[in-house]
Order: sequence, then structure tokens, then C-alpha cells
Amino acid sequence: MHKMLKALAMLVIASFVLAACGGSATNTPVPAATSTTAAAAAPTAMTVMTPTTAMTTGSAGTPTAMMAVTPTAMMAVTPTAMMAVTPTAMMAVTPTAMMAMTPMMTATAGMATTPAMTGTAGMAMTATVAAATPTTAGPAGPTNTPAPTATPIPPVSSNPNAKTTITLWTKEGEPTLSWIEKQAKAFSATHTDVNIVVVNKGVEDIKSQFPTSLAAPNDPSTPDFLWTVGDHIGVFAPGNLIADVDTAFGAGYNDKFLKPASDSAKYNGKSWGVPLSVGNHLMLMYNKKLVPTAPKTFDELITMAKAQTTGSGNNATYGLVFNQTEGFWLNPFLAGFGGWPLLNPDNANTAVGTLNTPEMVKTLQFLQDLNFKDKITLPGADYATADQLFKDGRAAFLINGDWSPSGYLTDSVKAKLDLGIAPIPQINSTGLWPAPMVAGVYIMVAAPTVGNADKMKAVKDFTDYLTTTPVQVDFAKTQTRLPATTAANADPAITGDPILSAESAALLHGKPQPVVPQMRCAFDAEKQPMQDVYNNKQSPADAAKAMQASYDANASSCKP
Repeated sequence: MHKMLKALAMLVIASFVLAACGGSATNTPVPAATSTTAAAAAPTAMTVMTPTTAMTTGSAGTPTAMMAVTPTAMMAVTPTAMMAVTPTAMMAVTPTAMMAMTPMMTATAGMATTPAMTGTAGMAMTATVAAATPTTAGPAGPTNTPAPTATPIPPVSSNPNAKTTITLWTKEGEPTLSWIEKQAKAFSATHTDVNIVVVNKGVEDIKSQFPTSLAAPNDPSTPDFLWTVGDHIGVFAPGNLIADVDTAFGAGYNDKFLKPASDSAKYNGKSWGVPLSVGNHLMLMYNKKLVPTAPKTFDELITMAKAQTTGSGNNATYGLVFNQTEGFWLNPFLAGFGGWPLLNPDNANTAVGTLNTPEMVKTLQFLQDLNFKDKITLPGADYATADQLFKDGRAAFLINGDWSPSGYLTDSVKAKLDLGIAPIPQINSTGLWPAPMVAGVYIMVAAPTVGNADKMKAVKDFTDYLTTTPVQVDFAKTQTRLPATTAANADPAITGDPILSAESAALLHGKPQPVVPQMRCAFDAEKQPMQDVYNNKQSPADAAKAMQASYDANASSCKP
């Protein structure tokens, strides 16, 4: 029995060491998994092995300190206690490290860590908090069940007997995957010489597998074009793995799209993707059961939010909640104070981090004041906690992205939440609007495809079809995403839809999310100092200096 306990302890210890030594990931935010509320951890269990001890001994601490945790002590850490890791401690572990934790650790420690976000903004750790900060009695956080191993989705052919076959790799899962397959079959019904093979791939799978697949251009599984996130432009364009839009589709092809959509596809002066949808931007969401109208300025929001912030612990309600663990939620406010994380953000050769600036200091002070001066937020809240509080009717305002409204429109949630959407309010002291980062989903053409006239014609014809107004409107209505073309966004079906029209209004204040590799390094540099400010552990001025130092230290890895 003693040997078994010792082995169990060593397994968990190894997992924490592995977590502390990991790297970072490049991903864009998507909704966290549906979760339920966990009970608070037992204080005695947490004194046996605290999150601070685990993180410190796994990085700057000594191996001896790590081994000082006895099997008996490890067994005293209950599954609930494991869930009491604060957002700051959890986010000190990088996304890659979290994903390196084995299933055995999840089963043993009672902590489920599943990827909940894809794209540039990073991974959301779905093993969330029981108490989000040691200085504030927060609500119990969501507990997530480990996701089952995904069953591979077989490719679907639209017209197997056609003369020309083109293969599309798409990052979309259901229900969008079925929508794409439906459109491929509709296209082939009128283009009987074309067969479209639709292949589902994860975002990271496309990133890692696409470059190597091009070594076998005649392999039927090699993609001729991609349906993927804008982040991949900064990965594929430097090596000319994809063709620029003017070369593949003709000069001026992207002129018909909304400027935020087309601008987000630019890299070193060229466009590398045809927009299919635009957005991925943050907005202010509000519960009309609690606050009937949206504020226009942040001073108005603060006044309204104070009236909604009551109670403590599991009975607490909050005026405003948002993810305080990712720079994706910080940078809109930075723009509201006149700053931006990168200078020359669309040119990988000259882009540099601009994090230690007066604008950043003012931004961090403003956000710290929301936590500790205005006291309208939950300090240190992560994505899943903020999302769940809003769903439970325990938060009047939430800052979240355009991927999330469908989760607030289910019958069970609508009993507590009547969803309203508006732009993030104007900053009174500057007169500027926070500018959420705007990205999109794009068609990207594999460079070898341009040299095959039949394949290139089929790819262009199908792309033309996908960007017609009826198809764009159908995509928006059925998938709740803003269309990319100017014409589709002006269609009454979009302007008359309360959710889509509100998303469109918020989009107008956005700025293109840089696709250069330096953006990933800026996100990483912002992460820990920002969290220290949110948890009142560091001054805004010191945090800005720490961000810049971190960025500069990794500058060589931030270039293509």
C-alpha cells in the first residue's frame, strides 16, 4: 500500500514539474466548456500543498523542495482542493505545459485540464477556481469533466466521379462542418466537373501538418486550400507555403470585404487570405433582467455596476466580470488609452513590442481600480468563471467574444439571463473607445495549387460561391457569425437581427489583430505581470516594465 501511495505522489509531482517547464501556444479564443459549480476547497488540504509551492518548486525552486511532499501529504489533497488553484497560479503554467499533463494526472488529482480556446489569445485552463483571489471572497468556480477522445471525422466528397478534385482542410467542427459539406455539394451540383473533399482538422493540426503535407503534392490527402484562422498567415506566409490573394485570385479581389476583415489578412504588405467571416472580437454583454440598457461610457458602467455588486462568497453578485488571465482582454483597453502592444503590427521585419509605455501604465491602473477601488469585479477571474457567473445571473455585465452568444440563448440560461450586446464603453478620460482585436476565418490557397490551372479554377469558383451575398447571409444566420462582405453585412437579414447587428456595431470599434509572430510574444509577455496587477501584487508601472523586459528577452524567437 505504501508503495502504491508513493507512486501516486511521484506521478502528481512529475506532472507539476512538467507543467512548470512547458512553453506557450498560439490560439484564438473560443468558448470554454459548459461547466457546473464546484464547492470550495478544504483549507486544511490546501495547506498541505499550495498552488504557490507547486509552481515555485517546479520553476525557480529546488528539486529537494519538490520532493519534500510526502505520499501521505499528496493523498491529503482532495480533488476539490486541487480545484482551488487561483487563476494567477493556474495561468503561471503555460498552455503547452498544461496540455502535457497526462490523463493519469487528471484522474489521480481530480483536475481536468482540457483545451478551451483556439487562436492567438491562448488556451483557457478549464480546471478553474474555487476562490479566484486570496483578497476577495469569490464564488465557487466551474468544474469540468475531462473531454473524451475525439473520434476522427472522415472526409466527405461532394462529387466523387468528377474530373477535378480539390481538397479542403477546415478547422471547423460541427455544426459548421456540416454547413461546409452542404455548400460543397450545392456547388458541385452546378459545377459537375468538380469534386470537393472536405477534411476536418484541428487548428494546431493544420499548423503542424500543412507544411509537411506540401512535400507530397500528388497525394490525394494533401490540401489544395485551407479554411482556417488568420493566425496561420503569420506561420505560412513567411515560407511562401500559401499564395498571396492577388496572385491566386487577381488584383483587388479582397476589395469587396469589410476593411477589418481584409486588413486582418495582411502580412508584410500583401493579403494572404480571402475572408469568409469577420469578428472574433470582444463586446460588452449585459443581462437585461438586471440592467435594461447598455452604458455608453465607462463611468456610466461603473455607476450601474456598483448597484449590482453585492454579497460575498457563493452569494456574491458582480457588476462586471471578464477574463483577467489573458492579454486578449487587456489590449482593447490599451487602445482605449491610446496604446497598442506592437509598433508596425503588420510587418514581421519591423514589428516591435511597445509594452512599457505611459498608455500601458494608465491602462493597468484603470483595470486595477475596477478591482480594488470601484470594487465591481471579481479579481483574478478566468474565462470559465466569468462565463458561468453571467450564465447564472450573478453578473450584470460581461466582456466576451462573438463566439459566445449562442451559449447565452439556450432555454436553461434564458431563465436567468436576457442577453443584450453593445460595444465596450468609451473611456471617459481619453474620449477613446476600447478597440477589440478583430480577426476572421479565411480561405488560404496552398502555393502549389496556383500552378495547376484546373485546380486553381475550381478553388476560385468555389471561393466566389462562398462569398456571394446569399451564402454569406445564410452562414451568418445559421452559424451566428458576421459575414465578411460589405454587401452581406448591409442585408436586412443581418441589420434586422438584434444579435448580429449588435455584433456589427461593436466590430466598428475594433482593430485588426496582428498576424505577425511578434503578437504571440506580446501576449506571453503581458500575461503574468497583468495578472499580478489584477491581483494587487504589482504596481502598474512595474508590471509594464516587466512586460517589456519579458518581450525583449524573447525577441529573437518572435521573428519568422
